[in-house]
Amino acid sequence: MDADGAMLREWDGVVLVRALTPTAQGNCEAMPDVIPAGTRATAITLLDAEKGVFDLECYLDATGDLYAFAHGTGADVRVVERIEDKKAVEI
Repeated sequence: MDADGAMLREWDGVVLVRALTPTAQGNCEAMPDVIPAGTRATAITLLDAEKGVFDLECYLDATGDLYAFAHGTGADVRVVERIEDKKAVEI
């Protein structure tokens, strides 16, 4: 479940509701110290179903070209987009 109680699934588009520590630098020249709240991300993979931990691809610029990864739970994000039958559905 996300911070608002909505079901969080792999490939959902989310917004961070709290800052997270990056776990991998993605395509950044240097890994950022923190990924701020308000950052758009995609819940790529469910890493731990028991704890609800997802690997999040976090987009650090407006175009989504620059990204880094962080681990987060549903409490760390709000779902803003679902992928339904391979089509994005804004929430």
